[in-house]
Amino acid sequence: MCLGVLARVVEVGDIVSKVSLGGAIVEVINGVSDLKPGDVVIVHAGLIIQKVTVEDVISNLYAIYELQKAHYIYNGFSDEEASKKALEDIKKLGAELGIDQKLVEETILNFNEEEIAKFFT
Repeated sequence: MCLGVLARVVEVGDIVSKVSLGGAIVEVINGVSDLKPGDVVIVHAGLIIQKVTVEDVISNLYAIYELQKAHYIYNGFSDEEASKKALEDIKKLGAELGIDQKLVEETILNFNEEEIAKFFT
């Protein structure tokens, strides 16, 4: 299974760029063209494999939330605690990626069961 992670470009070089990945600044190889600081990208194995839009991130927040919530439940948190921690994580992710917090909060408030069905069925 491959796992790509979301990161924000902070510095662009000819071959290697720097991204903010969970708050850590990491050097990665440019795998796409036309990068600029502030772009949100997917990084896999030290390589930028795709640029993504804010809309792409927003449309996937519910899936990310559910995965985080499941992680916390698996690690012994109650459903209520897991929900709260997962929401905090989503807000942090949005802030890290430079996404307007109001937009993240509106997305979270509008979560519904139909949204999750798109990702897990």
